[in-house]
Parts: sequence; structure tokens; C-alpha cells
Amino acid sequence: MDSDTPLIRELYSNFANNTFEIDALRSINSNATRRSGHKELLIRNYSV
Repeated sequence: MDSDTPLIRELYSNFANNTFEIDALRSINSNATRRSGHKELLIRNYSV
């Protein structure tokens, strides 16, 4: 399951400037064809 959904983006909209898409690799999945990369969100609650 990907974390990049409209609900997550809405819930964390106050952190839009600190939200980044990352590729996450999964080695474990019941379906071998779905063991590839997935998009996830990295959301920081602070600015650098």
C-alpha cells in the first residue's frame, strides 16, 4: 500500500513545503510481481 494518497496529503497539507516523494523498495509481498518500487511520502514537521 502506498502512503501517497489524497487523504494523507490533505491531513498533512500544513507541511506541504516539507513533503517529499520517495521510492521505497519492498522485498516482501505475497505476489512476487508486486515486489517492485512504490511511491511513499516523507513528511517533515520542521524546515531545514
